[in-house]
Amino acid sequence: MDADELREQIKASNRRVGLSFDEAAETTVFSSELLDQYLSLEYGDHGVAAFRIEAFLTAAKNRPIKASVLTSIADALRQRIAEGLKLSSSDLQMGLALAAAGHFKRDDMASLVQAMKGVNDFAVASAAAALLPIIGPDFIQDYLVSTELFETGGMGGPQRPLIQEMASEAMRDFKHQKALKSDCGSFGWLRRICRAFFPPGG
Repeated sequence: MDADELREQIKASNRRVGLSFDEAAETTVFSSELLDQYLSLEYGDHGVAAFRIEAFLTAAKNRPIKASVLTSIADALRQRIAEGLKLSSSDLQMGLALAAAGHFKRDDMASLVQAMKGVNDFAVASAAAALLPIIGPDFIQDYLVSTELFETGGMGGPQRPLIQEMASEAMRDFKHQKALKSDCGSFGWLRRICRAFFPPGG
């Protein structure tokens, strides 16, 4: 089982019993009540709301999402970060979705990652490939030398340093992409090809 398959398996196991991600995407309608639940001090209530909002943000049927809705969700996420409230992997995925829509800036994402480090390192390492282009490599340094072991292949399976493996894979890909972009600028004959893969501002 490779790292991607393992990430998906663990992600699936973390979903709320009785509500799949697809079901959440199909049934979630954004409302002020959902946002209030997201800001709840009760971690269980927050977890369900964060799961639903993550699904709402990523569901193709909801696009385009109104700017006012994205702003409200971004403000709520910033509030949880600022108040030091518990955060889940869904909060991280919310941040990534908001960043892709231009409603969560680099400093916002860096604050979110910092708030989750030491609390939910697996989630951060799982998202490292998406985070690196946004906030750079500083956050990943501890993960590259992590020795924390996780069982793989089911209960009692072999243990592997999954955080280190995911971080190392993401860092290799990040460096490779940077090298390709550098080559695009160095060799004129590559520029037209590179534009197809690396649009301006990408």
